[in-house]
Amino acid sequence: MGPVVMVADIPKDIEGNYRRVKTPIKKKSSWCSLSTFMFLIIFVLIGGYAYVYYHEREMLKAQLIEQDTTMRELEMNLSMKFDDKLKRLQDDNARLKAESSEGDKSRIDNANLKDQNRKLQTQVTEGENKLKRTSDVEKMLQKQKKTLEKNIQKTSKAACLEKFGPGPHTVEIHTRFDSGDKNKVDQGWILLELAPLDEMPHAVYWFLEQVSRGLYDGGSFHRNAGHVIQGGMTPNFLSDPKKPPNEDKFKTTGFDSILFQEYSPNFPHKKYTLGYAGRPGGPEFYINMKDNIKPHGPGGQSHYEDPTEADVCFAKVKKGFDLVERIHKLPVKDGSYKALKDNVAIVSIKIIKNPKK
Repeated sequence: MGPVVMVADIPKDIEGNYRRVKTPIKKKSSWCSLSTFMFLIIFVLIGGYAYVYYHEREMLKAQLIEQDTTMRELEMNLSMKFDDKLKRLQDDNARLKAESSEGDKSRIDNANLKDQNRKLQTQVTEGENKLKRTSDVEKMLQKQKKTLEKNIQKTSKAACLEKFGPGPHTVEIHTRFDSGDKNKVDQGWILLELAPLDEMPHAVYWFLEQVSRGLYDGGSFHRNAGHVIQGGMTPNFLSDPKKPPNEDKFKTTGFDSILFQEYSPNFPHKKYTLGYAGRPGGPEFYINMKDNIKPHGPGGQSHYEDPTEADVCFAKVKKGFDLVERIHKLPVKDGSYKALKDNVAIVSIKIIKNPKK
């Protein structure tokens, strides 16, 4: 501000002049104040603008730094995502190549399988045709077999009627037990009645021929299997050690094994009936010691070549049951065969034309 003027008791005219002189001075002071004020305003505006400019610049700089950081992070994320996607694409490409390769292999395998299937179908068709031809041959053979068996039965029946009569035919087995004393004879007889000629013509004729030729003489009851006792050409205490019994004479005469497994359901394997052992049956025979219809009947012994066949059953015990039971109670040797410890001698088997009743 300007200097302060002290006024005291100034005359009016001088006061008036003074006032007139003072007025311009005040105008000058106001102009200076206004200039100063305007300068201050301009300074403030310039300072404010500079501050705003600096602040905005700093903010812009911070934003740029933040944007740069964001862009770098985004770039890194995009790069990682790109790498991941590229890896997935590479994996998918490798998988597709593998699938394509497998697809090609599958197509090749499928073509091979189709070719093999056609070959197998051809083989199956050929096999079916061959099986049909085989079945037809088997049917023909079975028919021929049945015809042959019937012819054998007719021939056997005719030969039996001519040589041994119509029957009933009776046979007697002379047996001896080892008493251990040469001066003591322990013996007995078992009487057999053969099956009706109409039921078992071949087996009846066959056995009568064997008996009439004395082929069983000197043999033995040599086995006790529990369900049967078995007889055949096995040595016993009466046998000559230099000439033990054997089946040679059966083979020499042609009457060793029966020609076919003849069987009649009307003459089954009941207790005390006789049957031929083995396949084909004979010359070994056995006496059933219990009802053996199922195990010795048709289909009862599946281990043979034709499991539908049965053991031949051709006679039954008529007398001498006590001797049969005595043999059945004799001790056996160790082993599954159940051979008797002491064989019972078959001295002879003879045909009895007029048996005593």
